Amino acid sequence: MLSKHRLEKADPHFISISLGEPSAALSYRISQQFAGLHEGKHTLRSDDYEFDVQAFAEAGHCVISAHDSVFTHINTRWDSDDNEQRRFLVDGWFAVEWQSQEYDLLVLTYPTGFNNTRNCWLASSSANAAEAFMKAVVMWNHEAHSEVLVFEDDMWHKDARLFKSIKNATMENLILAAGLKEEILRDLQSFFAARDTYERYRVPWRRGLLLLGPPGNGKTHTVKG
Repeated sequence: MLSKHRLEKADPHFISISLGEPSAALSYRISQQFAGLHEGKHTLRSDDYEFDVQAFAEAGHCVISAHDSVFTHINTRWDSDDNEQRRFLVDGWFAVEWQSQEYDLLVLTYPTGFNNTRNCWLASSSANAAEAFMKAVVMWNHEAHSEVLVFEDDMWHKDARLFKSIKNATMENLILAAGLKEEILRDLQSFFAARDTYERYRVPWRRGLLLLGPPGNGKTHTVKG
């Protein structure tokens, strides 16, 4: 972990100055400065979207604490669906503890073209320690946790609201065209009641349903209910 003395010796403006440079120069400048502050340590840089240490820490898998001498930039949004504030890390410098290992983590977000790019710089005692931590964070973020994977606008994203909606789905609160819900229920009930008939004629007891329709017309709700 970066010592307080070495952090205090760092140019307090080098991050803000670097953020004003072109993205290619920014990445190189920060990497150079970060490595210089961690002599004898292994450093790595990653722009992997799933290297989200904030989410990993919020789930209780590691502990992060911000360095007091470096401003932590947080973006706050109001989630009207859940009626609560959500905070997203934009820029910050942190001490990280994971599995008895200590790390330094620098996170910066800056525009590249029409999008924003988040870069992380990590310093640790060895390459193995750095790579093990990165793998653990990425693998955890790769999985869905109380979320549903949704493919939209040519990319995958996790949707916690959809997960909650599906979790609360029942046939009672399912709305379909008049008579359709009752027709589906009768069909399924007759199938489950006919198991003995299938066995008598040695027919595999299987039943498939193909639900077609645009997003939002009740397919997933029907299956869940």
